[in-house]
Parts: sequence; structure tokens; C-alpha cells
Amino acid sequence: MPYTHDSMARHYKKDFVKVVGFESPPEKGPGIASLLICGRERFDRPGERTEMTDAMRAQVPRVLRIEQPQTKDGVPDFFDSGLGYVVSERFKTKLQQLEPDAHEFFPVKVVQDDTNESLGTHYLLYLFEKPDIIDHDNTVYGGKGSAVGGDEAAKVNFNFARIRTDPNSVTGSFLINFKPRGYEGHHLWRGTVGKERWHVVRDVERFPGGKSYSEPLERVLFFSDEFGEFFISEKLTGLHLKKILEKPISWFHDSKAKGQIR
Repeated sequence: MPYTHDSMARHYKKDFVKVVGFESPPEKGPGIASLLICGRERFDRPGERTEMTDAMRAQVPRVLRIEQPQTKDGVPDFFDSGLGYVVSERFKTKLQQLEPDAHEFFPVKVVQDDTNESLGTHYLLYLFEKPDIIDHDNTVYGGKGSAVGGDEAAKVNFNFARIRTDPNSVTGSFLINFKPRGYEGHHLWRGTVGKERWHVVRDVERFPGGKSYSEPLERVLFFSDEFGEFFISEKLTGLHLKKILEKPISWFHDSKAKGQIR
């Protein structure tokens, strides 16, 4: 089964880096910023993808300033720059080995802001893979701090419920079902609900008609078992990966009424 990242554990000290910002960043909004941050243009529907043009590529900044890394591990292998995900050479090399030509990488010089010391080259990752492969009817969702799950929660918020893998565990995992053979051939991808979702916004100048297209799972990343195992065994930093549960846990269903969903 694939892995996903445990967002509640992403601030482990060893993974911490504080981004100051890019030199000459592009304007946020439609264009290169939207593609790097979300993997799509603002109004791309499920299954659609605006192509990145050469003019857009020319806008990608090449220098990222950060504060001094907090530990001896230095710059993490994966972190969010505010303009998309930044990854290390190790991360990039393995992903390209698994999925040649499936992703795009832009080299970025990482600089310590207070000393101007170069901390090496990382890469802005253009991650646009969003296969519609989640079986929502058999995936456990739940509202934050509640034991609400199933179809209704899926319709409302698409928050994955944290399920303890045994009654004494202090952390949990996620029970996410995929369509048959859905993730075969994929090694890193964004989540998608696979259908149009719109929400009302006040900024009618930026959002014609006062509506914005929403993709609740586009910041949820999935790793294949092979790539996830590499990330963990090689001790890459920046994400805490959790193996996705393949089937319900017997004790969980017996105890569901007691609120043992996290």
C-alpha cells in the first residue's frame, strides 16, 4: 500500500527550516505560481491541466533564502517553500529513476540569509500528477475532533480520519481505499476528489462570478510503497510518512462508538 504524509508530525525539529523567501519571486495568482503551488491553474477542472509554457519557466526564481537550519541535518530533503515544494538531489534522483520524465524540477540555490553562505542546490518540484483513484465510498473520513465518518464527511470536508492501529498506540494511520489497480505505475502524486467543487469568495475582481474552484486534496501527497520505503530507509528528512491502511482494523470497528478515531 502507498504512504501519505502525517501533517500533524511535519514540524519535527529535525525537519524544521524557516523560509525567508525567494529572490525575484513571481506574482502569486494565475500562472507559474499557481502551477507550482497547486499543480494546476486556478480553474482547471478534474482531469484538465494547463501546460507550463517556456515564458512561465523563465519566471521561476533561482535563489531561495532561508534561516540557518536548526540541526546538523542541514537543509531538509523536502520542504514547502511557499512557492511549491523544494526537494534534495537524493529525492530528485530516486523519483526520476522510478518515474522518468513524469515530473519537472527547477534547480534552486539555497542561501543562508544572514551570512549569504550557499547551502547547496535543491529543486523546485513541479508536481502535477493527480490521478482520480481514491475510492471515496470505502475511505474513512472524519471531521476534526469527532468520530464522524463515511459518505457525509466525504461530501463535506474530505478530511482523512486518523485511526489508531492498536488500542494502545499514540499515533494513527489512515484508511484510504483506491480504485482497483489505480495507483499502479505512480510513485508520487497529489490527491484529488475527482469532481468539481466550487466555493463563494468575495474577491470578484480576481475570481469572476465570485466563485473559486476548490480541490481539497491537492496538498495531500501520496508516495508509492517503493518510494516511501526509500524515503524512510535512507532517512530522508522533511516529511513523516505513514503507511496507508489496507483494510479496517477489527478492534477499531468494535470501539468506534467510544470515539477512538483521531
